[in-house]
Amino acid sequence: MGDNKNNYEFLIGKRINDLTVIGLSKNKDSRIMCVCKCVCGKEVKIRPARIVNNDVTSCGCKRNDSQNEYRSMIGKKINKWEIIGFEFNKISYFVCRCECGNVKKVNVYNLLKKYTKDCGCGRKRMLSETKSKNLLGQKFGKLLVVERIQGSSKFKRIRYRCKCDCGNETIVESCSLVTG
Repeated sequence: MGDNKNNYEFLIGKRINDLTVIGLSKNKDSRIMCVCKCVCGKEVKIRPARIVNNDVTSCGCKRNDSQNEYRSMIGKKINKWEIIGFEFNKISYFVCRCECGNVKKVNVYNLLKKYTKDCGCGRKRMLSETKSKNLLGQKFGKLLVVERIQGSSKFKRIRYRCKCDCGNETIVESCSLVTG
């Protein structure tokens, strides 16, 4: 079944997000396009499925608003990151400097939702501390560390024999004990 204007006439007059469908037309490939008026006043032609699926919510004017908002965050600090720049290339990134000095591109969404806390230096520091730390006698959740296993795993990680509250014993790597 090809594109047929009748399939999309129900969209005419409807406002979806910031776009109001004011008509239908065909592009040079004879595909149906919705003629839309954005809240900013600009008219654009968009494939109907892109509007219905919320792939497109405005003429593009909102993208500039959010990019300006992101640029205004330069200099702010979130977790161990300081925002020093902003880049957009299909995906929005903050250019950030970690407290340790590393500079990386961080996905805007991940930083704002605080899914990323640092460049990985915190985990590296924590893991190096667990290598030098003796965990004997410490309790992690339901596991009590009872013995350090001589030798290491194939990844050179320190392992401990642990006893569970239920009475079972298991061997666990130190990094797994500390990180949960």
